[in-house]
Amino acid sequence: MQPAMRRLRRIALRRLSSAPPEVPPDPMVDAVRAKLTLRAIDTDAEHEADAELDRMLGRERFLDPYPAGTLGRQMTDLINDVEDGKQPGSKLEELVASLKPEDKILFYSLRQQVLNVRRLENIDRNLIPENINWPDVMKQSIEEFKQIGLAMQDVEYAIDQEEQHTESLRPVARTETERAEYINPAIVLASPTINDHKQSDIGRFFQVDTTKFSGGLPAEVKLTKQRAPMLIRPTSYTLLDKVRRIGEADAYSLGDTVVVGGNSAGAGRSTNISYLVAWARQHPEEWLTLFVPDSERISQSGVRMVESRRHPGVYTQPDLQRDLFSELMTEQEALLKSIALKREYPSDSPVSQMTSLYELLEYACDPLKNEEGDSLFDVFEELRLVSEVKVLIAVDGFNELTHMNSAYWHPDTGKPLPARQLAIAKLLIDFFDKGPTNGVTVVAMSSKYHRDSTTDLRKVVRQVITCGDYTADEFTTVIEHWIKSGLVFQTPKNLTEFKNFLGAMSGRSPRELSRALMDI
Repeated sequence: MQPAMRRLRRIALRRLSSAPPEVPPDPMVDAVRAKLTLRAIDTDAEHEADAELDRMLGRERFLDPYPAGTLGRQMTDLINDVEDGKQPGSKLEELVASLKPEDKILFYSLRQQVLNVRRLENIDRNLIPENINWPDVMKQSIEEFKQIGLAMQDVEYAIDQEEQHTESLRPVARTETERAEYINPAIVLASPTINDHKQSDIGRFFQVDTTKFSGGLPAEVKLTKQRAPMLIRPTSYTLLDKVRRIGEADAYSLGDTVVVGGNSAGAGRSTNISYLVAWARQHPEEWLTLFVPDSERISQSGVRMVESRRHPGVYTQPDLQRDLFSELMTEQEALLKSIALKREYPSDSPVSQMTSLYELLEYACDPLKNEEGDSLFDVFEELRLVSEVKVLIAVDGFNELTHMNSAYWHPDTGKPLPARQLAIAKLLIDFFDKGPTNGVTVVAMSSKYHRDSTTDLRKVVRQVITCGDYTADEFTTVIEHWIKSGLVFQTPKNLTEFKNFLGAMSGRSPRELSRALMDI
């Protein structure tokens, strides 16, 4: 069974079980709802329900036909015989009349599937008896299925156009290398220079280098490597517009900290923060950007940990810190060399002889000179005091640092060590509380978590930008992009699967849609 089809069943039937009925009551629907109530009770029952749905709605006909003598095999054979003209359409009516309510859903599913496959195999449509006099109960069932989304009308139209012009519109069986070279110019409309983006570009795609982007980015963004497409969403543009106006007289309301939130998993927080980082890195002369794309790596990687001499009870991660600083030095070497150190250091400290932030980072990355990693505290304090340019501290998955235990165990108590006791996490939380002197801290986190400010040194004005599921227009735009860019529809069978889950995916989160697309 294909993963995309399993996901389709779970999503579609979950919607069926929760949505208020808009058709007369149907015993078949009641039977399905009764089975699905188990899903809310315990995980084992959910797995059993999945297995049952695989049997009820199984698509194994394409991989392993139903065994002889089973109801599924009987249905499939009869459907094919009627469509081939070997049996009259009345046989289907007789079969439906004899079925139990819970078996009718299987019959309709199989019939719809056979129709799709035969259509794509160029079977003469005149052989398909569409004028069967379905009993009222089946008409109700069909309407219910339409509600949960065998296809959206506008997307169905786009797919029909795709089928009619297969050779001209769809490059078949692209290799990954070929895909990486291909982006349809009719779809990628916005400028690759993010600073050029205007409100009128919302809903358009653009090309961007995602090499250094967040580990939480959707799979389809990573698919095309260096020339990945990214959709400009309203939340992305709002965040960009607010941050690039920092310093203007009327822009103080932005505050020191922006939270990119949203309760829904996969709603686009990582994409939004990556969009902002991409913009800042297109302006290296104006913005110094420290980007933590994967907070989980800090809290859960299990790399070497050393208790700080300066701050007992706080633990540095020297190897991980060097990786973070090395990336910063590679990305913005020229800018770092132009930024002077602001603090005064003891005369016996090696840092006292340094003049630039780049030199301090070099020292922090030297495993012989800074074995225990305590220079991390100097680096972050200097970042806070930078005045030559604006500073962007961007952190994805901020909850991992504030509300989670780490993968480490306290050496004395033997209990899990809270992530906030790791030095990098502690310093990033300090930036969240205080903000840089000249710039902004932007963190992506779930809206159901909030951190109270722990300092009175500065008033932190937090602004929350909430990410949500795709709107209907965004959903259609993404589907059209995938169709026209040749990233899906490589075989007729895949096209059938794609059409079957479109409606079920409508309105879902960006991550859920991208993962389903990647399964095809």
